Amino acid sequence: MTASRRVEMEDLDYAAQVKHSPSAVQQYLRELGRATRTLPYGSGLLKRVVAHFSSVPQRFLYHELTAAQKYLVTKCQEAYLLLADGAKDHTYWIKHHESIRTRMVEWLSYRRSIYVMDEAELGQWCKEVFHYLRKCLNRSGAVPSERQLCIDALHDLLELAWNESDDRVQNLRYQNYFIKSCQRISCCPTSLITTLPMRSPKDPNRTGGTAVVFHGFHNRQEVAIKHFDRCHRVIKKRVVKEALILQLLYHPNIIPFIGVVDDSPRRFCIITPWMRNGDIVEFLKNNHDASRKDLLEQVADALHFLHDSSIVHGDLKGGNILINDEEQACLCDVGLATIQDEAGLLRSPTATSDPGRLKLLLDLYTSALVQRGRPPSMASTLSSRMSTLSDAGTLQWMAPERIDPSLFGLLSAKATFASDVFSFAMLAVEIYSGKVPYYPKLPMDAGIHIVHGELPARPPNVPDPVWAVIEDCRQHEAAKRPSILTVYNRLACIP
Repeated sequence: MTASRRVEMEDLDYAAQVKHSPSAVQQYLRELGRATRTLPYGSGLLKRVVAHFSSVPQRFLYHELTAAQKYLVTKCQEAYLLLADGAKDHTYWIKHHESIRTRMVEWLSYRRSIYVMDEAELGQWCKEVFHYLRKCLNRSGAVPSERQLCIDALHDLLELAWNESDDRVQNLRYQNYFIKSCQRISCCPTSLITTLPMRSPKDPNRTGGTAVVFHGFHNRQEVAIKHFDRCHRVIKKRVVKEALILQLLYHPNIIPFIGVVDDSPRRFCIITPWMRNGDIVEFLKNNHDASRKDLLEQVADALHFLHDSSIVHGDLKGGNILINDEEQACLCDVGLATIQDEAGLLRSPTATSDPGRLKLLLDLYTSALVQRGRPPSMASTLSSRMSTLSDAGTLQWMAPERIDPSLFGLLSAKATFASDVFSFAMLAVEIYSGKVPYYPKLPMDAGIHIVHGELPARPPNVPDPVWAVIEDCRQHEAAKRPSILTVYNRLACIP
């Protein structure tokens, strides 16, 4: 017997070693037939299996079957594994999703060479399961425990689809719905929830927006505990989004995700590894010989990975680039720009409350708008918007189309791939200068300069090839900026 045949026989030991009687085959059919009448999902696929299974001899050994018959037997075994316990109501299927998923993954992972489910059938199966779970999740009478079960089942299904299916559009659609569902009911999948790490006696190390970062230990590993103390429902929705995005990302230059703590209505924490070197600006102050170009290249690589996964960072700045123990740049705070904007809207006072200061800024806005051919009446609206944005502390890195969308014919200030590229240019200036862009100006003043096209001067230590990349990235019109992949390739070619 050849090695391939031996592996084939071992993979299907159940079918290869057991001589099925007519009654055994009929039992398969009865089980499948009974299941397809009550099965909440996957029924269409299994009905087709039952319809075609009649061509398989009632008495058989696996090695005696034709290729087509082997396929049908394998499909039948797969269905039998999933359904042997009997088809119950929807609660049964949700509660037993883990065993169903495990069996499904086993067949897909280890028996692919025999042929279990092709790409189209896997996509169809995932689609039917997804729509069923969505229906359960949206059921008006569903209690929190049932919704948690649905979220857990959806998470496992998406993990299977993400790893096994190449239908990128469908997978992204599933992920978007899943994230929105978790935000709507303010919960995370059970598999992502961990216990609260033991906090060290150190004072909070870093603060930002609505979060305080503590040092702690989890499974003998140093971790950062990002604690959202004032976990307003709006803020929690954004934090849940960050956790769900982080758990999708595996890249050497993106901070790893360990888990979340959600053990009380007012406490929500995200757990990540502890970065003892601090952020990139702090690291460069203490390590003058470190290559700024190499660190920028690593950030561009991480940002390209995000963009390639259809994810926009939205808050790229030095404080969100940490340095790990290998002195590599790690992108963090995915999605925190949205969290901080929401936090700013919840706080009643703006960053600037001095009436004289506000009048001066309003005059500056009016002058800037007139010079660009815009009506002076827009100054009040722009001033109000920038006051809110500056409270989030990201204006110095923000693309002009996000500060004043109407100036570019846009209806939304939503972050985009192009706005991330602009922020990358501002980050580069910060890395080479060691200072926040437009320092010592206030964020609101910086916003005026950005909208007016007045950008920070070139730091003296920036090499010519790097400055050429920065200049292209901070083009005033978003369409003229290069993709982050182009940026990464250009930086990688610079010695």
